[in-house]
Amino acid sequence: MGSEILQEATPTEIGQMALLIFGLGFALLIPFIWVFGRTVALKKGPDERALWTVGLAYAGASLVLIFAGGKFVSAWLAPIITLPSALALYFWQRSTYRKGWVADEDITEGMSLENDDWRIGILIIIALLAAATFKVLVLG
Repeated sequence: MGSEILQEATPTEIGQMALLIFGLGFALLIPFIWVFGRTVALKKGPDERALWTVGLAYAGASLVLIFAGGKFVSAWLAPIITLPSALALYFWQRSTYRKGWVADEDITEGMSLENDDWRIGILIIIALLAAATFKVLVLG
C-alpha cells in the first residue's frame, strides 16, 4: 500500500506526509511530557529524569495511537510513528534539565530551588485543568 502512494507522490506530497508523521508524534507526546515532567523522577539527575519523562510519554502516546488510530494507523506502526519525535524530545528535555541542574555541593544559603514533590506537581496540573475548564465552560 505505501509503495503505491510514494510512486505517484510529488516531493511536496512526500514532505507533507513526513511533516504529518512528525507533527502527529509531537502532538501526542507534548501533553504526556507536560504531565510527567511535573510528577515523575523529580529527584533524579537530568539524564535519568529526561529518560523517565520521555519514556513514559512515548509509551502513553504509542498506546493512544494504537487504540485510537483505527484504520488510519496499524498497531505495529504506532510506536514507529512516535519514535522520531520521542528521540528529539528526549534530547531537548535532557538539555533543559541539564541547564537547570545544581549539584548538592553547589547549593548556597538562600538559593531557591524548584519543587521536587510530585504531589505539588499533580496539584498544579489539576489547578491548570480546572482553570481551563472554567474558561471554556463559563467564559466561553
